[in-house]
Amino acid sequence: MKKILPIILCLMLIFSSIALADTPSVTVNGDAALLIEKTTGKVLYEKNANKKEYPASLTKILTALIVLENCELTEEVTISNTAVLSVPAGSTIAYLKAGEVLTVEELLYAMLIGSGNDAANALAIHVSGSVTEFVKLMNDKAKQLGATNSNFVNASGIHDANQYTTANDLMLITQAAVKYEMFNKICSTTSYTLRSTDVFKQTGDNERKFETSNLLLLNKTTTVSTKNFYYQYATGIKTGYTSQARNCIVASAQKENLELLAVVLNVGSAENISRYLDAKNLFEYGFSKFQITPFNPTIDDITIKNSNIKLQVAINGPANILSDSELQLTELTPKFDLKTGLQAPIYKDDVVGIISYEIDGHLYSFDLIAQNDVPENPSAGEVFLGFLGIIWNIIKVILIILIAFIVIAVIIRLVNNNRKQKRRAAKRYKN
Repeated sequence: MKKILPIILCLMLIFSSIALADTPSVTVNGDAALLIEKTTGKVLYEKNANKKEYPASLTKILTALIVLENCELTEEVTISNTAVLSVPAGSTIAYLKAGEVLTVEELLYAMLIGSGNDAANALAIHVSGSVTEFVKLMNDKAKQLGATNSNFVNASGIHDANQYTTANDLMLITQAAVKYEMFNKICSTTSYTLRSTDVFKQTGDNERKFETSNLLLLNKTTTVSTKNFYYQYATGIKTGYTSQARNCIVASAQKENLELLAVVLNVGSAENISRYLDAKNLFEYGFSKFQITPFNPTIDDITIKNSNIKLQVAINGPANILSDSELQLTELTPKFDLKTGLQAPIYKDDVVGIISYEIDGHLYSFDLIAQNDVPENPSAGEVFLGFLGIIWNIIKVILIILIAFIVIAVIIRLVNNNRKQKRRAAKRYKN
């Protein structure tokens, strides 16, 4: 036993080291984090994803979502005193002036790029008449999306102990927001200048020009840091900060056909830049570990019980599967679910069933589309009637031929009789 025990311990160490080597490590300094694949929503990494945290300006993602759902981009918004004066001193603003008129689109840029709390208030008041009423929409929308561990009391993200969320809830909200192309366009923009109005006259030294605080999008050093945190695959989205929430970020990235969304909350560091490192680490992990694989499996023709024609099927449209980069799709066994009672007649382009694959606990299902017509086999009665029809057609042809012969014979006889009469008449005339 004393000799065997060291051997067992050595084997355990070897296997554990192999297991560790096969598991990619991810360094995340944030207190909570979540990484998903955008199309499927599959979770690729999570850390305290359901822990309540303060959202800071990430709140503006939900504000933007509700505005996009309820407003046209060209709608004009008159900035009220309440929108401007209700922002606490020292908070980030877009330098809006009471009485000036801007469009919803312009205010979305000012809110998401400039992170203007006054812009968030102005949009909330425009939609609901007051921030208080708008907050009701925010909480209703959050619950509708399944973000049940969140509570909102303002539209901007200014700190309030009763305003909180989770990485998982923020991801649900972001997934809804990125369905809007305008949201994606704004969140990928690196700088924006708000135009002059009758109330706010811009000059060279007095212009409302905003630069994104998302350093993943900026290929340069900034006043925030002397380091360059540019990430070539980054496409957005929004940063946030308060002393209570600390640094946070919701980020997106795309490499080839793989799109990722990341949430990092409650990050603290001496330079306040660890959120960018966390996001980059999460993205690098996702891109190295997972892949989107287009595939079109060969599917055998299907025998249809009431037809002697086999049904050819194919997957509807391009089929993409998210999988571990080492997975071979040819090794997967699909599950076929044909429609109950499937029988002829079947017509080309009909949906005839579903093909499914389960990968890492995620079910991928695709419609199966008929590639050819499958007519129904005729019944015995129909076959008999068809046979009688063939016989009748043959009889008709024979009758037509007989009638033709009779007609021809009658014509020939008439012609011959006519000739005989002419010859007899000729003989009488000679005599």
